[in-house]
Amino acid sequence: ISRASNQALNFIGANNDLIIKVDNDCEFMTKNWLEDIVDLYERNKRIVVSPRVEGLRDTPGGVPRMSYLYIGRHFIGSAPHLGGICIAAPYEVYKFFRWNDIDFLHGEQDYIFSQFCLKAGFMLGYLENIIVEHIDTTQGQEEKYPDYFEEKKKLKTIKFNPEDYIIKKDENTSNNKS
Repeated sequence: ISRASNQALNFIGANNDLIIKVDNDCEFMTKNWLEDIVDLYERNKRIVVSPRVEGLRDTPGGVPRMSYLYIGRHFIGSAPHLGGICIAAPYEVYKFFRWNDIDFLHGEQDYIFSQFCLKAGFMLGYLENIIVEHIDTTQGQEEKYPDYFEEKKKLKTIKFNPEDYIIKKDENTSNNKS
Protein backbone atom coordinates (compact mmCIF):
# COMPACT_ATOMS: atom_id res chain seq x y z
CA ILE A 1 0.00 0.00 0.00
CA SER A 2 2.81 2.44 0.76
CA ARG A 3 4.38 2.27 -2.71
CA ALA A 4 1.00 2.69 -4.40
CA SER A 5 0.11 5.57 -2.07
CA ASN A 6 3.40 7.31 -2.81
CA GLN A 7 2.89 6.88 -6.55
CA ALA A 8 -0.63 8.31 -6.29
CA LEU A 9 0.63 11.30 -4.30
CA ASN A 10 3.35 11.96 -6.87
CA PHE A 11 0.77 11.74 -9.67
CA ILE A 12 -1.78 13.96 -7.93
CA GLY A 13 0.78 16.65 -7.20
CA ALA A 14 0.13 20.04 -5.68
CA ASN A 15 -2.90 20.81 -7.87
CA ASN A 16 -5.24 19.48 -5.20
CA ASP A 17 -6.20 21.06 -1.89
CA LEU A 18 -7.60 18.06 -0.05
CA ILE A 19 -6.88 14.34 -0.30
CA ILE A 20 -9.31 11.78 1.11
CA LYS A 21 -7.98 8.22 1.43
CA VAL A 22 -10.65 5.53 1.85
CA ASP A 23 -9.92 1.84 2.54
CA ASN A 24 -11.73 -0.82 0.54
CA ASP A 25 -13.48 -2.12 3.68
CA CYS A 26 -15.04 1.26 4.55
CA GLU A 27 -18.75 1.87 4.06
CA PHE A 28 -20.19 5.37 4.54
CA MET A 29 -23.36 5.37 6.61
CA THR A 30 -23.89 9.16 6.61
CA LYS A 31 -25.37 11.06 3.68
CA ASN A 32 -23.49 14.10 2.35
CA TRP A 33 -20.26 13.00 4.03
CA LEU A 34 -18.07 14.40 1.26
CA GLU A 35 -19.82 17.78 1.35
CA ASP A 36 -19.31 17.93 5.13
CA ILE A 37 -15.60 17.10 4.91
CA VAL A 38 -15.05 19.73 2.23
CA ASP A 39 -17.00 22.31 4.28
CA LEU A 40 -14.81 21.61 7.32
CA TYR A 41 -11.65 21.91 5.23
CA GLU A 42 -12.82 25.26 3.85
CA ARG A 43 -13.24 26.46 7.46
CA ASN A 44 -9.92 25.10 8.77
CA LYS A 45 -7.05 23.96 6.57
CA ARG A 46 -4.90 22.89 9.54
CA ILE A 47 -6.90 19.81 10.51
CA VAL A 48 -6.68 16.15 9.49
CA VAL A 49 -9.86 14.16 10.14
CA SER A 50 -11.44 10.73 10.04
CA PRO A 51 -15.14 9.83 10.35
CA ARG A 52 -16.36 7.98 13.44
CA VAL A 53 -15.68 4.29 12.78
CA GLU A 54 -18.23 1.67 13.83
CA GLY A 55 -17.46 -2.05 13.84
CA LEU A 56 -14.08 -1.92 15.58
CA ARG A 57 -13.72 -4.37 18.45
CA ASP A 58 -10.83 -2.87 20.39
CA THR A 59 -11.65 0.83 20.01
CA PRO A 60 -15.33 1.29 19.09
CA GLY A 61 -15.68 4.59 17.27
CA GLY A 62 -11.92 4.88 16.75
CA VAL A 63 -9.11 6.11 18.96
CA PRO A 64 -10.17 7.48 22.40
CA ARG A 65 -10.80 11.24 22.33
CA MET A 66 -8.85 13.79 24.36
CA SER A 67 -11.45 16.56 24.05
CA TYR A 68 -14.34 17.77 21.89
CA LEU A 69 -14.97 20.98 19.96
CA TYR A 70 -17.06 22.51 17.21
CA ILE A 71 -15.69 24.04 14.05
CA GLY A 72 -18.74 25.64 12.46
CA ARG A 73 -21.41 22.92 12.49
CA HIS A 74 -18.85 20.11 12.74
CA PHE A 75 -18.57 18.24 16.06
CA ILE A 76 -14.98 16.97 16.36
CA GLY A 77 -13.33 14.66 18.85
CA SER A 78 -9.66 15.53 19.21
CA ALA A 79 -7.42 12.44 19.21
CA PRO A 80 -3.68 11.69 19.55
CA HIS A 81 -3.75 9.65 16.33
CA LEU A 82 -6.26 8.52 13.72
CA GLY A 83 -7.20 5.15 12.35
CA GLY A 84 -6.72 4.93 8.62
CA ILE A 85 -9.98 3.50 7.30
CA CYS A 86 -10.72 7.00 5.99
CA ILE A 87 -8.50 10.05 6.40
CA ALA A 88 -9.03 13.52 4.92
CA ALA A 89 -5.89 15.66 4.91
CA PRO A 90 -4.84 18.87 3.21
CA TYR A 91 -2.35 18.27 0.40
CA GLU A 92 0.07 20.46 2.37
CA VAL A 93 0.63 17.48 4.71
CA TYR A 94 1.90 15.42 1.80
CA LYS A 95 4.33 17.99 0.41
CA PHE A 96 7.13 16.48 2.51
CA PHE A 97 5.67 13.12 3.53
CA ARG A 98 5.86 9.72 1.87
CA TRP A 99 5.49 6.27 3.41
CA ASN A 100 8.65 4.23 3.92
CA ASP A 101 8.63 0.49 3.20
CA ILE A 102 11.59 -0.24 5.48
CA ASP A 103 10.42 -2.14 8.57
CA PHE A 104 6.84 -1.52 7.41
CA LEU A 105 4.28 -3.32 9.53
CA HIS A 106 0.57 -3.31 8.73
CA GLY A 107 -1.33 -1.17 11.20
CA GLU A 108 1.55 1.20 11.97
CA GLN A 109 1.19 3.41 8.92
CA ASP A 110 -1.80 5.29 10.38
CA TYR A 111 0.08 6.02 13.61
CA ILE A 112 3.17 7.14 11.69
CA PHE A 113 1.10 9.44 9.46
CA SER A 114 -0.71 10.88 12.50
CA GLN A 115 2.54 11.63 14.31
CA PHE A 116 3.94 13.33 11.22
CA CYS A 117 0.80 15.50 10.97
CA LEU A 118 1.07 16.53 14.62
CA LYS A 119 4.76 17.36 14.25
CA ALA A 120 3.88 19.49 11.19
CA GLY A 121 1.36 21.49 13.27
CA PHE A 122 -1.93 19.91 12.20
CA MET A 123 -4.76 19.01 14.58
CA LEU A 124 -6.16 15.46 14.45
CA GLY A 125 -9.83 14.75 14.97
CA TYR A 126 -12.78 12.47 14.38
CA LEU A 127 -15.86 13.90 12.70
CA GLU A 128 -18.37 12.53 15.21
CA ASN A 129 -21.40 13.15 12.97
CA ILE A 130 -20.02 11.25 9.97
CA ILE A 131 -20.25 7.51 10.52
CA VAL A 132 -18.44 4.81 8.55
CA GLU A 133 -18.60 1.11 9.14
CA HIS A 134 -15.66 -1.26 9.08
CA ILE A 135 -17.20 -3.88 6.75
CA ASP A 136 -17.43 -7.32 8.40
CA THR A 137 -16.25 -5.62 11.63
CA THR A 138 -12.90 -6.48 13.20
CA GLN A 139 -14.36 -9.66 14.66
CA GLY A 140 -15.70 -10.81 11.29
CA GLN A 141 -12.40 -10.17 9.55
CA GLU A 142 -10.46 -11.93 12.31
CA GLU A 143 -12.75 -14.96 12.01
CA LYS A 144 -12.13 -15.09 8.24
CA TYR A 145 -8.34 -14.59 8.51
CA PRO A 146 -7.21 -15.86 11.94
CA ASP A 147 -3.59 -16.64 10.97
CA TYR A 148 -3.09 -13.18 9.49
CA PHE A 149 -4.41 -11.42 12.62
CA GLU A 150 -2.34 -13.57 14.98
CA GLU A 151 0.85 -12.91 13.01
CA LYS A 152 0.21 -9.15 12.94
CA LYS A 153 -0.34 -9.08 16.70
CA LYS A 154 3.10 -10.65 17.19
CA LEU A 155 4.86 -8.27 14.80
CA LYS A 156 3.40 -4.90 15.79
CA THR A 157 5.82 -2.43 17.31
CA ILE A 158 5.90 1.31 16.99
CA LYS A 159 9.20 2.73 15.75
CA PHE A 160 8.44 6.29 14.76
CA ASN A 161 11.27 8.41 13.47
CA PRO A 162 9.76 11.37 11.59
CA GLU A 163 12.95 11.83 9.56
CA ASP A 164 12.26 8.50 7.82
CA TYR A 165 9.11 9.93 6.22
CA ILE A 166 10.20 13.41 5.18
CA ILE A 167 11.09 14.19 1.59
CA LYS A 168 14.26 16.23 1.52
CA LYS A 169 13.83 19.40 -0.54
CA ASP A 170 16.66 18.36 -2.88
CA GLU A 171 15.25 14.86 -3.52
CA ASN A 172 13.07 14.02 -6.50
CA THR A 173 9.76 12.75 -5.10
CA SER A 174 9.66 9.92 -7.63
CA ASN A 175 13.01 8.56 -6.39
CA ASN A 176 12.45 8.71 -2.64
CA LYS A 177 12.15 5.80 -0.22
CA SER A 178 9.03 4.51 -1.94
